Amino acid sequence: MTVIHNPIYSSHRSSHSHSLSPSTEKNRVLPAPNQPIAKKMGGDISVLDQNILYICNKMHSLKTKLSPKEFIHAFVISAEPKVSYLQRHGAQPKGINSTMALVDVIGHEIKKTPYGREAWATFIQQEAIKILQSEEPPRGNYPVGGFHSSASVNQDFFTLEEKEAHSTQLVKHMPFLYKTLMGILNPNNMVFPVEPEESPSSENNNPEGAAREDIPEDIASIAYEDSHQGPEGHHRRLETEYMNYIGLSSSRRTAVSALKTLAKEQSKKLKSIMAKSSNLLIRPTICIDNIDMEERVHQSSIGHWTHTFRGTWGYVHLPDQKLLATLDPSELTISAYYQSLEQVKSMELNPTMFLPTLPEQEHDKKVWKSQIAKVLKEQIAESTNEDLSIPTSPPEIEVISHAAPDLHMLKLMDASDNSAEGIGQVFESIIQQTGLTGDQFFAQLQPMDGDLATIQNFNCLQNQQAPSSVPEYCMNNIVFQLGASHTLWNISSAIFSHHIGDPSNMLDCGAWQHLEALGFAAHKAIQKKDFTLMVNQMERIFEALLCYCLMVKLDLNLGKLGEERLKLPAD
Repeated sequence: MTVIHNPIYSSHRSSHSHSLSPSTEKNRVLPAPNQPIAKKMGGDISVLDQNILYICNKMHSLKTKLSPKEFIHAFVISAEPKVSYLQRHGAQPKGINSTMALVDVIGHEIKKTPYGREAWATFIQQEAIKILQSEEPPRGNYPVGGFHSSASVNQDFFTLEEKEAHSTQLVKHMPFLYKTLMGILNPNNMVFPVEPEESPSSENNNPEGAAREDIPEDIASIAYEDSHQGPEGHHRRLETEYMNYIGLSSSRRTAVSALKTLAKEQSKKLKSIMAKSSNLLIRPTICIDNIDMEERVHQSSIGHWTHTFRGTWGYVHLPDQKLLATLDPSELTISAYYQSLEQVKSMELNPTMFLPTLPEQEHDKKVWKSQIAKVLKEQIAESTNEDLSIPTSPPEIEVISHAAPDLHMLKLMDASDNSAEGIGQVFESIIQQTGLTGDQFFAQLQPMDGDLATIQNFNCLQNQQAPSSVPEYCMNNIVFQLGASHTLWNISSAIFSHHIGDPSNMLDCGAWQHLEALGFAAHKAIQKKDFTLMVNQMERIFEALLCYCLMVKLDLNLGKLGEERLKLPAD
C-alpha cells in the first residue's frame, strides 16, 4: 500500500494561518449527499477518505478521546477567539453556501432511518414555529395595523385594490408562511399556461380509466366538461378546498356583525345620495323586483314547517355624468313629461314606424350571411381562400359604455310587489330608506325599472287612487319602464313558445322535436330562471336548421356528417 502524506495535517503544522483564504472559501461548495467526493488514487480508498481516517485516528489517540460529532459541536460553539476566527465565514455571504450544504448532508444522513426522520421532522417543526413566531404583520387597527374590526369595516375593504394591498402586506411581513403555503399548493413549482377555452366536442377529454372526479357532470341533460384536469386541476381543487376550510372556520357572529356595519354605512350613503338628487337633472333610477326565498324543513312539526318569504329587493342606479351632459334639462321636468304624454294621445301610428330602415336591413343581411357562413365552416365545408370568404362574425353594432355602473343596494323589503297593496308597501319602504319625506319624493320626476307584473300592479294602485290632486296619492311623478333583462326574456320566451309546438303530440313538427333529436329534454327548454339556457337552445335549433338546408342545397348525404370538411371556393 502506498503511503500518502496528509496535506491538511502538514499545512496545519507549517502554516500560521489556520483557515482557508477568503477566495477559496467563497468558491468552495460541499458535494451533494449522493455525489462522489473524490477520485481514488491507485487503491480502494480515496485521498479524501484517507485524510478523514487519519484525522479521526488522531482525535481518538488523544488522552481525552474526541469523537467527530463532539469535535464539530465544540468547533461551532467554541468561544475561543482563535477557534472563532477559523469559522468566521460560516454565516457570511462568502461561506453560507458551503455551510448550508453541510447542513443538507447531515440532514440526508439523519433521514436514512425512521428514528432519524422523526427526529429531523421534530427539529424542522420547532425551527418553523420559531420563524413564524418572529414574523407578523404590524399590530393595531387598520390602516395602521392589520386588524379589521367588524364594527368599523366599510365597503372599501371588499374592493380588489384593498384585497391586493392586504395580500402584499402579508407576503411582505410573513414571507416564510407565504412560501410554505405556496410550496404545499404547488409542490413542483409548475407554471400553468393560460390556454383558450376548448370546445366541448374536443377529443380525448375523458380517456378511459379517468378518475370519477374528472367525469363531466350532467346537469339538465347538458354535460359540462372540466377543462382543467391533471396537475392544474389538482392545484385548483386544492386551492378551492383550502378556501372552503377558511370559510367554515370563520365566525358566524363576526360575519353577521360585519354585515350589520355595512348595512348601516350603506343606509347613510343612500340617504345622502337621495338628499343631493334634488340638485341633479334627473333622479337616480330605482330598480325593483320580487324575490322568493324558501326555508325548507325536512321533518315538519307544529310550529316548525317550510316557510316561503316573499319580498322585494332593489337598488338605486346613479345616472352617468357623461350621459347627463348630453341631455336638455328643460326636457327632464314633470311638466315636460306631462306634455309629452298629451302629445301621445294625438300621435298617428304608422306601420312604417316599426319597420327597419335601409341601413338596418343591410345590417340584417350581413348578420344572416355571417350565421350561414359560420354553420357552413364549422359543420360542412372549408373555404379554399379565407381572404375572400364571408366573415363568420356578425358586423359590429353600436357599443354601449362598458364602465361599471354606480349601484347602491336597497334593504330587502318584507313586502311583495305582486299586488296593488304590496306595491304600495314597497313604495313606503323605499321612501323610508331614502330618507325623503312624501312631499320631497313625489315633487320630482322619479324613473323606475321593473317587470311587466310590477308595472301592472303599480297602474292598478294608481287607478284606485285617481282622481286626486295630492301628489302622494296620484303618484304621477313615477315613470316605470320595463327592465332590459325582463324585456329580452319576455320577447325570447314568446318567440320560443310560439315555435316549440306540442311535445305530447308526436305528429307535431315543432321545435321540440329538434331539441329531442339534439339530446335535450324539450320540457326543460323554456326556463324562467335561466335565460342563457333558453337562448342557447334557440341557437342550437337555428344552427341545426341551417345545417340541414345547406346539406340539401349542396346535395350531400343527410345521414352522414363526419369530421372531414369539403373544399369549396370562396365565390
